[in-house]
Order: sequence, then C-alpha cells, then structure tokens
Amino acid sequence: MDTVQDSPEQQNFFKRLVKFISYPFVAVGRKLILWLHFTELLFIRLYNIYALICQLFFFVCCAVVYHESTELEKHEEHVLIALKTLLFYSVFTYFTTKTRDILTTNRTSLFRNFSMMEGVCRIIIEWAKAIIVVFCLREQGIYFRPSIPYAATTFTYYLCTEKIFTEILQKVIKYCEFQIFEDLDHLYVPLALNVYTMTMSFTADLYLILTTEFVTFSLCCAYFTIYLRLKDSYYNFWKLLVLEKQTFNSFRDASQQDLDDYDDICAVCLNKMSKAKITPCNHFFHPYCLKECLKNSFLCPLCKVNF
Repeated sequence: MDTVQDSPEQQNFFKRLVKFISYPFVAVGRKLILWLHFTELLFIRLYNIYALICQLFFFVCCAVVYHESTELEKHEEHVLIALKTLLFYSVFTYFTTKTRDILTTNRTSLFRNFSMMEGVCRIIIEWAKAIIVVFCLREQGIYFRPSIPYAATTFTYYLCTEKIFTEILQKVIKYCEFQIFEDLDHLYVPLALNVYTMTMSFTADLYLILTTEFVTFSLCCAYFTIYLRLKDSYYNFWKLLVLEKQTFNSFRDASQQDLDDYDDICAVCLNKMSKAKITPCNHFFHPYCLKECLKNSFLCPLCKVNF
C-alpha cells in the first residue's frame, strides 16, 4: 500500500507546534536547574553547616563499613555512633581553637619569659579542661570506644574538612614556602584536600552500594560528600587557580635594563626589586607581591586597571 507522506509545510507546522508546546517546560526546567545550581553554591558558601553535614554522612558510612554497631538490627545505632564521634571531635576542635587564639594574642610578646610562661600555662589549663569535659561525658554514659580503623578514617576526614585545621595546614605550607605551589597554596591546599576526601567518600559509598542494602542512603551521602564537594572544588578553587595562573603568566618579566630604567621600589612592600613583573598598565611589582594582590582582586594595586 502506498503511504501518504506529509508535505514539507505540514512537517514544518508539526515541528513549530512541538517547539511551541515544549518551550514553557524547557524554560521552566532551565530556570529550576539554574536556581538549584546557585542554591547549591550558596549552601557550599555556608561552609560550617556544609562541612558538618558532610562529616555526619561520612561518619555514618564509616560506622556501617567498619561494623561499629553491636546491634546490627538497629540501624539508628550507626547514627548515634556518628553523633558521638562528632561530639568528641568537636571538643577537640574547640580547645584547639582556644589554643590558637592564645598563641595569636601572645605572638608579639611570646619571647618574654613571663609572657611565655603565662601562655604555656593558659594552654595547659585549656587542655586540662578538655580532659575534664571528656571525663564528664563518660560519666554521663556517653562512651566512645571506636575501632582503630574507624577512628583513623573519621579523624583524618575530620581534619581535612574542618575549617580551623585546613587554615592551620595552609599556614604551615605557606611558612615552608614550597616552590611547587608557586605561592598559590591558598588554592592548591583546599583543592588537594577536597580530592582526598572525595576519594575516601567514593570508596565508602561504593562499598555500601555493592555490599549492603543502604543504597538510598549511599546516594544521599554521595550527593553531599562527592557531588557538592566536586562542585566546590571546581567553582571555588580550580577556576580561580587557572585564572590566577593565566593572569600572572600574562605579565612580562622585567629585564635588568627595565629595572635599571625604572629604578624604584615595589609599591606593595616598599622594597627594592631584583626581580619584577610588569603589568599591562606598565607598573612594576615583586612577583610574590603581585600574587598576593591577585588573591584579593584582579585589579592593579596602583591604578585599579582590571587585569
């Protein structure tokens, strides 16, 4: 039998009709995806809440993986173990913060004998308080006796995601002045920590999906500990890292003749220059000083030209 084919005009009409009908749904879908994207970025910006949720999900995962619960039938036992873990680690974090504050406030007078002794005594007192708090928690029946693998895994993850410890690590690496980081340790360090924690989370989630019935929980955990952390790494660190490196490498290195002709000091640190970078607006800065300025903005420190 001969089939009746639609004419080109009819085909174009149907295409326009389908496009007209689907346009509102496509537009609404795009708006929802865009709204969800910016909501996720805003949630990541609330880092303390974001880190707390990631830690809680990961600790529950580890409690299941390492069989920390003594009663396998009671799944809420895993949540209680994770909450206890978070409680004890939070006590450790609080007194670490107090110690850092003591060292920061006494930094200028640390080498005076009396001030040094006073600072040491305050640190000892703070950690004595921490021990007392732990004993009080145990007296209230809150016991924390994790296995060594569980404690090592969760404590490592906690150190890599808690803000105060990531800041301390960045300062240590900045003090060591590793050339490999090219004075971009403020971006390299969080990026490396995110990759490490995502690897740990991926391993735990994959184990749960393949060997247990906690598939739905594993997917929720993967959303917070892998997907959002991947988005955090890309938008907050990787893109800035690439942009800073491209911007800095676009500046011309000053020759010795340029330095002799310029014969001036760096406008940032006010010191003489043996090496310098020349900006498009023809200003000279130390390479290190220019990188420090790029951390805050992509404007020239002198004339505010946008790089």
